[in-house]
Amino acid sequence: MYLDHYFENSARRCPDAIAIEHDERKFTYSDLEVKANRLAQYLRAMGVGPAEKVVVLLPRCAEVIVVMLGILKAGGAYIPLDPEIPAERVNFIMEDSGAMLLITADEVLERLGSQLKSIPLFNIDIQLYNLAEYSPVKPIVENRTPNDLCYIIYTSGTTGKPKGVMLEHRNVANYIRGAQHIYPIDSSYRALQGFSVSFDASVEEIWVPLSVGATVVVGTFDIMRSGDQFASILNKLNITFLSCAPTLLSMVKEDISNLKIFIFGGEVCTTDLARRWCKP
Repeated sequence: MYLDHYFENSARRCPDAIAIEHDERKFTYSDLEVKANRLAQYLRAMGVGPAEKVVVLLPRCAEVIVVMLGILKAGGAYIPLDPEIPAERVNFIMEDSGAMLLITADEVLERLGSQLKSIPLFNIDIQLYNLAEYSPVKPIVENRTPNDLCYIIYTSGTTGKPKGVMLEHRNVANYIRGAQHIYPIDSSYRALQGFSVSFDASVEEIWVPLSVGATVVVGTFDIMRSGDQFASILNKLNITFLSCAPTLLSMVKEDISNLKIFIFGGEVCTTDLARRWCKP
């Protein structure tokens, strides 16, 4: 089983369900399938395939998931980076990983463009929605195996240079199966995608909901930095699946009334905090 197959199974079961929501923009599973397939066809023509890596350096937006899916469908592996990291670190990761392509956007290029090393570049603001000549059908990738590289998450580098942690499709598929068993999430759920995609907890927020036909709501910077308005915003968005660090919830006083599944991770969760949020 490959990570992209989990999404494709959901797209077959519920093509008209909302897969991604970003402010007023909504993408159904069939929308996302077509967009990702066209991108995958383009990437295949560029030479992306098994063992080839692509860096994803994008703002918080729905297109992040379109791009990740497109890379996986082409047989490649994605390397997600936080859009706020300095150019020096981006350059190091591109060189260290041997990535063949950088997928980014105008917003990032305005800040970092002149500082980035030369590498083939795909700008979603110019190119993503101009792929009509490419087939909306998933490309055929020869010699794919579950041992193929799926993605690379780089460490923060606080104790030295960042190190890339490589995950294969079989590793991620094993995790998805385990999460589906542990978390009783189904297609009715709405999950907030709040972590940076450069952090492995984002895998839980993105791929577990998409594996069951649920909706992923993009946690913009405005949402994630909303302070004492955080609970009321999540209530308005009808968020039912939330994964976060205990520190964030320790500062939230209002109930998030629609929550059904709450996952704490990354640091110790105190008994008082657990009692505050765990309710029938």
